[in-house]
Formats: sequence, structure tokens, C-alpha cells
Amino acid sequence: MAHSFTGIDARAALSFMGMDKHVRSLTTICSPHHGCTLVQEFMRRPEINSSVHHMEKAFEVLGMSLKNAEEFSAANLAAFNLVA
Repeated sequence: MAHSFTGIDARAALSFMGMDKHVRSLTTICSPHHGCTLVQEFMRRPEINSSVHHMEKAFEVLGMSLKNAEEFSAANLAAFNLVA
């Protein structure tokens, strides 16, 4: 069982690291399998925040950095879904 962004990590471990041999099933809760709309909108409209520093702080509250937030765009997750 995996929650949030760790659901994507768990899928990667099963698909790319051979962990599928040790796991019967995977249940994810609130994982952004199709991208994180809130993050994507936030990244697309930086004018809603006064600075990149504020954006970084907002992502820290979510437990992530600005750089790894970009990884959860709809386009990146669509590509991931093709192989995982």
C-alpha cells in the first residue's frame, strides 16, 4: 500500500527494479497517476505568487521541492504510464 507520491515510486520499483516478484498487488491512495493538476496549474501560472521563493515554500509544505514537483506534470506521468 502506498500513499500520494510514493504510489508512483512503488510502481517504478515494481516495473523497473524487479520488485514485482515479491509483491502480489499494489494499492495506492491519492497517488497522482495522471499528474498533479494543482502542481501543474501552480507551475503554469507563477504570477499568482510573488516570487519563486514563495513557490518553493508552498511545495515544501507538500513535502516536495520545486524540481520534483515538475516531475509530476501530466505529460511526464503520461510517459511514465506508457512504460510502468
